[in-house]
Amino acid sequence: MSKALVRRSARSQGSGALVTDEPLASVVYVDKCKRYGIPVNASVLVNLRWQRAAFTVAALPIFTDIDLVPLGDTILELGAEAMAYITSLDFSYCSLSSPSAEVLSRCLPFLQRLEQLNINNQRISSEGAACLASVLASPPVPAGLHTVRMKRCGIMHEGTIALAAAALSPSFPVRHLDLSLNSIGDEGTMILQQIMRQKKRLAIDMSLNGDLAEVLNAVSHGVGAVLSFCGSFVMWTKAENLTSCGAVMASL
Repeated sequence: MSKALVRRSARSQGSGALVTDEPLASVVYVDKCKRYGIPVNASVLVNLRWQRAAFTVAALPIFTDIDLVPLGDTILELGAEAMAYITSLDFSYCSLSSPSAEVLSRCLPFLQRLEQLNINNQRISSEGAACLASVLASPPVPAGLHTVRMKRCGIMHEGTIALAAAALSPSFPVRHLDLSLNSIGDEGTMILQQIMRQKKRLAIDMSLNGDLAEVLNAVSHGVGAVLSFCGSFVMWTKAENLTSCGAVMASL
């Protein structure tokens, strides 16, 4: 690592002094947190301090949009060389929304060795998806970013169209895109299926997608059928006249 990216510190230990090299990223991150008045997140600090390739933000304490700001500033200030060790980012245990998608989109060009981005279960919405799509479609997007997970992110038609347009770009590096449990609808599904036919190396997970109205309609029909059956069973067991009960069941 470049000497410019570490801070050498010394502390007494017995009769001598223990000299350690601390990554500058952890120092800058703590300073940014102090500037914004945001508590230092322990998992972020550990990832930066020990330069973990698999950078995962823990579930507790809850990591929100405001908590991402000092980390984003740290990446932008120090640049690609300081973050070259990161190969995966996992924010799936956080509580992020569309503003965080903009922060991530600005940071991605500085994470040139990134291979996987996981933002499952975050409320980034179509707006956030469009923001990320814009950076995935053009250099200097990380060329090795082969997997992006966006399951249950509140992505609807507009976000689907933006991601579909990005996928058609020659610079789009992603080979596996998880869009399951969103609400991309039938039209969005058809568009993405067509893109997969054009780009054989791209796999898009669209499982459990569909219009909310259709889902609710199916649920209501299922509940109605179950209640009808239960009611009919109770009437059958209690009715003295089986013939009349059979007629009631037939009407249901």
